Amino acid sequence: MLISKFKSIVKLDEVLIDNDSFNIITISHSKYPIDGSVVFVSSKKQFFELMGNVATGQQIALVLETDLLPKIKSEVDLQKSFISFLATGKFLRLSIALISRYFYDQKFSQLNSIVDGRQMGTAKIHPTAQLAQNVFIGDSVHVEANVIIHSGTVIHGPAKIGKNSILHSNVSIYPYTNIGQSCRIHSNVVLGADGFGYVKDKGINHKIWHFSGVEMGNEVEVGATSTIDAGAMYPTRIGDRVKIDNSVTIGHNVLIGNDVVICGQVAIAGSCNIHDHCTLGGRAGLAPSVELKENVSIAANASLSEGAVIEENKVMAGVPAVELKEYLKTQARLRILAKREG
Repeated sequence: MLISKFKSIVKLDEVLIDNDSFNIITISHSKYPIDGSVVFVSSKKQFFELMGNVATGQQIALVLETDLLPKIKSEVDLQKSFISFLATGKFLRLSIALISRYFYDQKFSQLNSIVDGRQMGTAKIHPTAQLAQNVFIGDSVHVEANVIIHSGTVIHGPAKIGKNSILHSNVSIYPYTNIGQSCRIHSNVVLGADGFGYVKDKGINHKIWHFSGVEMGNEVEVGATSTIDAGAMYPTRIGDRVKIDNSVTIGHNVLIGNDVVICGQVAIAGSCNIHDHCTLGGRAGLAPSVELKENVSIAANASLSEGAVIEENKVMAGVPAVELKEYLKTQARLRILAKREG
């Protein structure tokens, strides 16, 4: 997509660097900038994150929140070598929604979802893999050694199933999903469906399209009916040895470290970051962009507000969640008050 077409789709206020020959190939995030992509930045923190993550030689198109420009202009020379196009806009989430549809269509429109990849000759199935009857293997699916796939499972490619993994009945896997080695995926799990993201403008909900898939590590177990959504600008990532119970919802762009335990009916909203060795009790809820540092425990039924950051080794309980000691003290006081009133 040339800059001229980009400018016709998104809503921009001011163009500061205009290289009309620059070709935008995708949209990416300040955490994981991609060469040839457009990155939308709405805060100083995100801008400096981008500066730290851009690799030598990368070229990007950068769109800043309009109000952010004067805040960073005095601190940073925006004539950076990696910026091939620079503009500002007032409502970046709407621009992201509008441009994400273009790149989603570009990435998904040519994928085959009807003809089995074994018939097309594009699927790679290791001779030791065992596939039951009524399994659909899509275009460019790679099934490694000793994989077992039970009846009713549908795998749309491109996708990879690592060796020694087991997929039980009626699992649905969307394109751009990679499963590691020795994983167990139970019945009716859905991996890689669109994340739930919308932007309201003039009463209309505009969808943010998700096309970055799911990356799953080794020895992961996912319980029956759980769902893990695809990322929008980078993959949703599940680390090694993560154990996920039944009926768990994991939203788009969530990053989960190694050895995390997630109990039944937990709901994790988009862009949360859960570090190694965390535990989430049953029906716990995380609002968008929550970060749990290493070895945090969240009690059953607890909830965390949007953007909360919980430091390592904390134990949290309640609604909204506070440290367990504080929660227990509050409960004790409430019991005393109840007895007095009674």
